[in-house]
Amino acid sequence: MDNRTIELRVGIVVAIAAIILFLGIIWIKEYRFNVERYKYGVLFPNVGALGVGDPVTVLGVKKGTVESIILSGGDVLVTFNLTTDVQLKKDAKFTVMNIGLMGERFVDVSPGHSPELLDLSKPVEGFY
Repeated sequence: MDNRTIELRVGIVVAIAAIILFLGIIWIKEYRFNVERYKYGVLFPNVGALGVGDPVTVLGVKKGTVESIILSGGDVLVTFNLTTDVQLKKDAKFTVMNIGLMGERFVDVSPGHSPELLDLSKPVEGFY
């Protein structure tokens, strides 16, 4: 075999490995294409070990992620995104909860049952 054939085979193997790595990262991160989302902010008295990138669940189904956590007066403003198929009602409840034994946190959303929709322009109080 000449050097050109070997170099071509190595190049093809490296390109295939890079594609598999890229697709694996997308699969592990559970990235979804063409999913519309909106942002919402909630004020919590305390968030514990909640971090950016932690999941946001609606009735136990993952529907978003935490985008930012900042201090806002005496509370903590948590901004997260939710898919547009989630409609939050005026009596929606937001709670920071634990996932497992290691203390991983997530935001649990109960969308509520009120006939009025929640005003997404201003944050509401959440529970810890």
